[in-house]
Amino acid sequence: MDAPFPGAVDARGDRLVQSAIGVVCLAGFVFGLPWIAAVLTVVLGVGAALGPRGNALHLLFERFGRDRLRSGDAAIAASVVRAQDAFLAGLCASATLAYFAGVSAIGGLILVGAGLVAIVAATTRIHAGNRLLGRYFS
Repeated sequence: MDAPFPGAVDARGDRLVQSAIGVVCLAGFVFGLPWIAAVLTVVLGVGAALGPRGNALHLLFERFGRDRLRSGDAAIAASVVRAQDAFLAGLCASATLAYFAGVSAIGGLILVGAGLVAIVAATTRIHAGNRLLGRYFS
């Protein structure tokens, strides 16, 4: 897919990445794995700082998934992806702090919230991070 504007991200890749983040967050909660929140904080924090080309999950899609799918025509601005990454990184960082402060119930709730935000973005293309932080990443 040729990008319709500079910095555009393939919408299929963004949906896949948001789905993966949602599943990983929910799995971290269900299986009681607090380190999942810490790992996602780093991955999403780098993505927020460097853009989609710095997010390991987007890079995996570009390397292994994009050519295997039919051509897509939808694109999402990189600023939207960066804002979503920043918002999710903040939620995961909050969950990590709660886990390591010994308040695992709060950490789990925040991690579930991050998973739901990611799943909403994957299914509806409504990025809560962009709605809340978009003015900082435009």
